[in-house]
Amino acid sequence: MKNPQIISIKTPPSGDKVIAIDGLNVIDDTTQALMSDSETTINVDIYFWDLMTNAGVTVTNKIMTYQSDPDVWTIDVADFSASLTDRHKYVAKITTAAIPLETANMRDFKLQEFSVDNGSFEDTWMRLPYEVDISAGKIKWYETTPGVGPALFQADIYQDGVGTTAATDTSRVTHRGPIETV
Repeated sequence: MKNPQIISIKTPPSGDKVIAIDGLNVIDDTTQALMSDSETTINVDIYFWDLMTNAGVTVTNKIMTYQSDPDVWTIDVADFSASLTDRHKYVAKITTAAIPLETANMRDFKLQEFSVDNGSFEDTWMRLPYEVDISAGKIKWYETTPGVGPALFQADIYQDGVGTTAATDTSRVTHRGPIETV
């Protein structure tokens, strides 16, 4: 995924309030006209597929509202954020709501792959005490004091700024690999 869409599920005002769907994607299934020509709100069901767990979750009977000036349909993030897992990737399909039976005849459409991030991971590991362990070739983050208890996170460390040569001295660390949970 080169340019992932990211939804922040933090409680507003710091998180996203709505997701926006281009008005050109929301069309009438029988006439092929834009739904914005005849509707301003549509009750929808959203079928999320979690790409990390390979499992689905359904959120039913949510309101999708048309915003004419930017020509987008919006759905409140609060309507589905509790159903999503932080730091997971999803795809989704949006359909007209089955209950109550929606009278709009909207064609089903998909949301491309996106990520959920409420910032908790970065907020957590950036504030943790850490140590650079040259013998293991790792930078390690701990809950309290470095070396006391097991590390929570770790990453490979490199020198020369390109991420291919293992660091031989703490003063030469110029690059780290991906952060992994230990």
